[in-house]
Amino acid sequence: MADVDINRVNQALQKVLDPCSVGRGVPAGLVDMGMVTGVELTTMPDGRAQAVIGLRITSPACTFQPYFEDQVRQSLAAIAELDKVRIQWSGVFDWSDDDMSPALKERLQEKRSRLLKIIERSRGNDASSREAVHAAEVRHNKQSTKAKG
Repeated sequence: MADVDINRVNQALQKVLDPCSVGRGVPAGLVDMGMVTGVELTTMPDGRAQAVIGLRITSPACTFQPYFEDQVRQSLAAIAELDKVRIQWSGVFDWSDDDMSPALKERLQEKRSRLLKIIERSRGNDASSREAVHAAEVRHNKQSTKAKG
């Protein structure tokens, strides 16, 4: 397993973005989201590497499991030395915000703080104020998506 290590696998998994985080304007990979429950690497008898990836979704209502599985396989395919990937989905829905990385929690807090400031400035509650809040959030979401792209 010369060039395959858990760090390389985790880097590839981090490239898979959670669609809900993207939609909220704070794109986050599976590792930062806390959706990766384990990575096991083994060497098969022929010397090739295989990975078993433990994943969980954030809610029983999440419909993105097939998307995640496809994206994980595509991302890990970039590791040439990794011959086989098996994904094990957790049947326990125990994910919480506490599972997110500290860096992601900080980014979310910054986003919330910016939005609260916008809301506080626009307490007028007239149509133009509501439109200004919406326009500011749309601009921020586009900027966040471009920065991650």
